[in-house]
Amino acid sequence: MKRRMLAILAAVLVACAIIVAMTCPAALAAEQLLRANGKHHNYFLDGKPYVIGVNAESRSGKFYYCRQIERMTDYKVTETTTVENTEAARRLAWLLSEYQHDGEPVLTYAAIGVLVHRNYDDQKVWARHEQYLFSAMDGLESKVNELWEEAANKLPVSSRVTRDDRQGLRSGSLFVQLLDASGQPVEGVFTATIEGPAVFDEDDEPTAVGWAELEGTTVYWHATGAGEVNIKVGYQSVGLDEAVTAQKMMVLNDVVEREDSLLTFNVDNLYAPEQEMPQTGSSMGLVLGLAAAVMCCGAFMLYAVRRR
Repeated sequence: MKRRMLAILAAVLVACAIIVAMTCPAALAAEQLLRANGKHHNYFLDGKPYVIGVNAESRSGKFYYCRQIERMTDYKVTETTTVENTEAARRLAWLLSEYQHDGEPVLTYAAIGVLVHRNYDDQKVWARHEQYLFSAMDGLESKVNELWEEAANKLPVSSRVTRDDRQGLRSGSLFVQLLDASGQPVEGVFTATIEGPAVFDEDDEPTAVGWAELEGTTVYWHATGAGEVNIKVGYQSVGLDEAVTAQKMMVLNDVVEREDSLLTFNVDNLYAPEQEMPQTGSSMGLVLGLAAAVMCCGAFMLYAVRRR
């Protein structure tokens, strides 16, 4: 009887666990963050305590920045989503990537925190805090401006791809450049994927991953059959994620794949360009022309001699 009761109790507990998992998946997936010591500045405004800079860290070392100054975090992440790929998001993602390590001055972390609030907090609430911090922290305002300018046009937003055929429909190459928001080349990782009867030369695979230099990078392909191919070219970048705790926070997304260019054309591995027949008549015409010129010259000289 006792064993039956224990079995029933165990079954009930399992059922409850399943119900909780189905209804509250975020609670089960909550990530516990750690307090970030030495990476933020503490201050008081209207008698209330606040911090500016890195608010929390993950166990893997990622920095979390507050974006709601009037709310406190409980250090439990229940949801994470990637924010829209705007100019502000790109600049902040680059800054979080560039300064994602210990040892920076607190002023640097605080300046990044200001930029997060300036772009993602309620400005009616945040404006007073920014004004106070600029007056209370020496060099903060200039550091904020310096970092914002430093982060401009560091990440790719599009790609430029051109195609060159080496042997008609049988093989060719792609020239790839990554471009920033101003249209200027930037370095970065690109991915090219072929859909259809062709592969890239290097590994005989339909996908090529390479490093785009400022002057551009070329990859070569060849046909494996006949038909239409699509080549998708994308690039890797860093992104900005919003993490939900008791307050919303911003954190770096290390790798974001973005698709951009698409080329469509036909290939044929048996293609052979038509060869022109040799033009044998052209050399014979040249010989006859020279002979006629010589004869005319001889006749003129003979006429001149006879007149004498």
